[in-house]
Amino acid sequence: ELLHPAVSHFPIAFLFLSLGLKIAIVVFKQNQLQTSYKLLLYLGTAFILPTLFLGDMALDIVKTKACRLDLIHEHEELGEQTLYFFIGAILMEMAIMATPLTKYIKKNFLDCFILLILGCGCFFLFETAEHGAELVYDQGVAVKREMGDCPK
Repeated sequence: ELLHPAVSHFPIAFLFLSLGLKIAIVVFKQNQLQTSYKLLLYLGTAFILPTLFLGDMALDIVKTKACRLDLIHEHEELGEQTLYFFIGAILMEMAIMATPLTKYIKKNFLDCFILLILGCGCFFLFETAEHGAELVYDQGVAVKREMGDCPK
């Protein structure tokens, strides 16, 4: 159960940084950051997959001592929704590279749309992280304690 939080910090850092870089690219026209932005977006999104997998493994270990399984399932659902937003951002980035689409739709509009998707993804990422912190710090999930010793 300790591998899940160890791996989960990578997508959090990578994806929030990718949003920051995309803002710099769009607002300040810093196109030289494009490679770093895409690398962080792709790596961060890819790291969500092992994080979800390790979260499922961690659930199997901690579910016997967990007081509120509903919070764990909310945490998991938020993580999956986060993945969908960032996959959407990657698909939009690929659409920009497709020449026929950018002929008809202005690149600035697509960049703003990607910023919106990234912002929503980071919101869900933050909510997922906040739920994870609540599970550990408020509910004592994955902390050594006696069974039935639930926080009030």
